[in-house]
Formats: sequence, C-alpha cells, structure tokens
Amino acid sequence: MKSEEEIAKAIKSTIASKQYGNEDFLSKLVAKSVLQVMPKNPSAFNVDNIRVVKVMGGGLEDSTVVKGMVFSREPSGTTSLQTELTKASSRKRVMQK
Repeated sequence: MKSEEEIAKAIKSTIASKQYGNEDFLSKLVAKSVLQVMPKNPSAFNVDNIRVVKVMGGGLEDSTVVKGMVFSREPSGTTSLQTELTKASSRKRVMQK
C-alpha cells in the first residue's frame, strides 16, 4: 500500500466503528499521516510515530496533518472572557466570607 486512497479505504471501516459519520474525513487524515512516516520497509512501521494533539477552540473539521513535531502546552495569555470569569470568581469569594 503506497497510495493515500488505498490506505484510507483499508482503514475506513475501523475508523467508522468509533467515529461513525466522520470516517471519510478521518481516514484521509490518518492515511496522509501514515504515508509521511512510513519507512521503506512497511513491516517496520511504528504507530508511535503518529501523535494526535488537541487544540483549544477548534473542531474536528479544523484537523490537519502537520509534518514535524507539535508540542502541546497550556494556553498563554488571557481572553476578556477569562478575565471576567476571574473577576466574578474573586467577587464570589469575597461575598462568601
């Protein structure tokens, strides 16, 4: 199996058992990532060479394959909603005393 279409077709039913309705989209993503890390000898393929990182604020349709390494970390900075929630939490603590 050397083409993205062949791999996607082979894994589609497995993905459908866990992500029914998203199997077309996900099988293409998985096939693309498999081909990027596939060694010359396919029997030496290691599934640990593929990682999934969740990114805040995105949905399944925003998923993409990134060549290289991605490091997951906590978000930095604050949004106005986070600031308001922090202020509200502080006011609540003051009122509870």
